[in-house]
Amino acid sequence: MKKYPFLLALLLIPWLCFAGSIQRMQSQVLGMYAAAGGASCDDCSGNLIYSHHCENNDDATAGTPCGCSDSVDYKSWTKTNAVYSDVQKHDGTYSIYTNGDNHNVALNNTGDWLDIEITGCWKGYVWIHTDSNTRLFTLGTTIVGYRLAADDKVYLAYGSEQLISSNTMTAGEFVYIECAWDASQSAGSDKLKIIVGATTTEQTNRTLTNQAASATNYIIGGSWQTSYGYFDQIELWSTYAGN
Repeated sequence: MKKYPFLLALLLIPWLCFAGSIQRMQSQVLGMYAAAGGASCDDCSGNLIYSHHCENNDDATAGTPCGCSDSVDYKSWTKTNAVYSDVQKHDGTYSIYTNGDNHNVALNNTGDWLDIEITGCWKGYVWIHTDSNTRLFTLGTTIVGYRLAADDKVYLAYGSEQLISSNTMTAGEFVYIECAWDASQSAGSDKLKIIVGATTTEQTNRTLTNQAASATNYIIGGSWQTSYGYFDQIELWSTYAGN
């Protein structure tokens, strides 16, 4: 009888080791998930002003993955039939679909003018139809990004200055788009930049006139401007480099 507890302990040792291995594996998996940002939102404590992953909620800080805002004054909302859709998506379950004039997503701003009046960068992933003229964004009075169906290229306008991408934007798939401006240089040395996919088009010999603020900005589309397609992972940065 006295030997039975000893034999029972011998039988339990393999099972305890197995259970410990399972627990260690679970901890490693959870650690890798956390390290990959699985449960965290984007960080707007630096140069990132606003980020929206378009996860079926006008609150950019909700959903998975989730974005951020560096100010309580900055909040986006879908307007005039811009809708959340799971037909095409980039990094989550949803994207925002726009299908006509004034179908847009506005970003309200009652504080400083988004910190991007002089230097800034817009980023996003965009899925467009072949025959679509698409307004990408409208900030202030005349900082505008758009894509023309006539040549499939992306255009960036800053006041009277304009830059055209050197390569075309492929229709029917999500394409990374980046538009940036820097009016802080001396006259004749200001900069405009467009990235389509992995190709950069940049000019550093521009003279940009600072643009006036607007009470309502559009991180997708514009006011009474045609905008067709799906948009996802939209970001606004206060730096030309976009980081």
